[in-house]
Amino acid sequence: MKNIPDLMQRFGRFKISAELLRAPSPELQDFMSYVIVVRCEMDFATDKLSYTALSLFFETVPENSVYPDYSIGFARPTRDYCPNCQQKWTGGFTVRKL
Repeated sequence: MKNIPDLMQRFGRFKISAELLRAPSPELQDFMSYVIVVRCEMDFATDKLSYTALSLFFETVPENSVYPDYSIGFARPTRDYCPNCQQKWTGGFTVRKL
């Protein structure tokens, strides 16, 4: 419970394609288990869902600031580190601030 105050300051936005949600992978399900969605909107022009959420994977956002955008990558890793994105793999997904 000690992480709850910190979590309440870790807002972020990300998008996931509707196609990926129609046939969810274990990696997508794993990632979504780490977020608390506070807003979700469908963008029919791009066929993507835009999420605003809380997650310990997001950076702390100061009050009255714009929430940062994140890129969520899904893959089955062959190693523990992704050399292209300079991120450590977390299960089968990466979280990278844009």
